[in-house]
Amino acid sequence: MKEFIALVALTFSLTLASPLCAAPEAARALPAPACGAGWGLDGKPAVYDRETLSDHIDGEAELFIPYGFESMAYARYAQGTNGFDLEVYRMGSLLDAFAMFAGYRPDGAVALAAGGEGAVTSSQLFFYQGRYFVRLQSTGAVDAGEAALSACARAVSVGLPAGGERPKEPALLDVPEVVKVSVRYSATSLLGYDFLPRGMMADALVGGDTVRLFVVLAPSPAAAGKAADAYRAYLRESGARLDALKSGEGTYLTAVDPLYGKVLFRASGRYLIGMARVKDPVAAVAVLEKVRLTTLSQ
Repeated sequence: MKEFIALVALTFSLTLASPLCAAPEAARALPAPACGAGWGLDGKPAVYDRETLSDHIDGEAELFIPYGFESMAYARYAQGTNGFDLEVYRMGSLLDAFAMFAGYRPDGAVALAAGGEGAVTSSQLFFYQGRYFVRLQSTGAVDAGEAALSACARAVSVGLPAGGERPKEPALLDVPEVVKVSVRYSATSLLGYDFLPRGMMADALVGGDTVRLFVVLAPSPAAAGKAADAYRAYLRESGARLDALKSGEGTYLTAVDPLYGKVLFRASGRYLIGMARVKDPVAAVAVLEKVRLTTLSQ
């Protein structure tokens, strides 16, 4: 009964905080009256939507919009003068939630078994579960610590819709040379180029050098070909010379990109696969040939 009363009180306070309470599942995932032993709810929780998110994270809100952001439930928990903020974001899809996790995951974080994937430090914790991205950040003079943040994360995970799966798209880059924690998803302008639609990218080690492997996820083979044509036209306009490099899987175009140095790429089905900052094109192609584009259904 006490838990039910606490849930009713929390839901009521969320409704008061935001008349556009579009994230009931995220709101219910905010533990009350505490999130972990000794960390009590401090103040009223709130819910933010696309119109109001910048009121809470001014300067960061625009990072979430391309990834189908719908709403975010927020609460602060405190223990004395120390505390941490909890944010539960409802994104457009599982892949979008992964994108936010991969983008915010700090270097050196410890892997955390939460949702699809998690990472924690003494001051921050991130994980995604289904279409939800969860962020915890210490706000006091002393970090909350891994144990406290992890305990809160477990409580949040229980309150979210079940979902421990990972998106299929990162598996495209599941080759030995890829630095696993560098895998990212970009919803728009892969590599910063408007003519390259959404796709995956990651750092890879080729012959001791760090390169950037990328796969454009186009909606159709025609769209992938159009992206390849646009990249080719851009390189020519920049004064680059284009050469062909044949392999067992097809023919790659190579050139010097003004931003990324030596690049090679080719269209294959509804994908455009390539590598940037290449020092050894032959070795680079050997790595690219390991990428199985059939990982995703055609």
